[in-house]
Amino acid sequence: MVDEVEQSSPALRNRDFTNIESKVQKLEYPYLIVGAGGLGREVFQYASDLQKQNLKIQIAGFLDDNANALDGLEASLKILGPIRGHKPVAHYRYLFALGDPAIRYAVVKQFGPVAVAPPLVHPAAYVAASACLAGGVIVSPFCFIGPGATIASYCLLNVRSTVGHDSKLGSFATLSPNSVTGGFAEIGEGAFLATGAIVNPGKRLGDWSKISSGTVVGSDMPAGSLIACPRPQSRVMFKPPRD
Repeated sequence: MVDEVEQSSPALRNRDFTNIESKVQKLEYPYLIVGAGGLGREVFQYASDLQKQNLKIQIAGFLDDNANALDGLEASLKILGPIRGHKPVAHYRYLFALGDPAIRYAVVKQFGPVAVAPPLVHPAAYVAASACLAGGVIVSPFCFIGPGATIASYCLLNVRSTVGHDSKLGSFATLSPNSVTGGFAEIGEGAFLATGAIVNPGKRLGDWSKISSGTVVGSDMPAGSLIACPRPQSRVMFKPPRD
């Protein structure tokens, strides 16, 4: 499904800032952030934090189909044009700040492999030296990526998500805040883990599956699955104190 995408730049096997910096300096490309919503603004902040680590990452601006997406917000960069119909420029590299895996896949396919950027890893994330991150990956603050883990192209790891040792994430997978994959787990292409979702060690989540918030996957799931915990029931059991 992503043959044209997987021919991206070589994976970086170490999150050491010296290695990543040398990769960026060699490319010497300014970056455009695709998507100017909340996630896009977060990604811009991640890049700004990396600049404070003396990494030469230059963000030129945003692309978004909503030309007014930044109105009323404090933003030092502008929306330079729409995503739809954009013709990639070899001078730029693109950071795809699009939370929905299906939308991210469609836009990356539109842009083509020329748009691939090295992994963007926030300085507050932990990535084991033996982990492998492919091009286009975004790693947010306080993420944990264990030894031997493999993160394929264009995955998004949101704040405090965890990838256990020897786990595999397929291209375009998304881990929402506080989601967890146990050791030796395998997350399929385009799979989506909502906030607090857990895939137990050694289990496989099929391609383009979705797990709802707080759900625990304890067995292998086929492609296209929707896994949701039962809807919580509530009843009034406590009375507020009275004066």
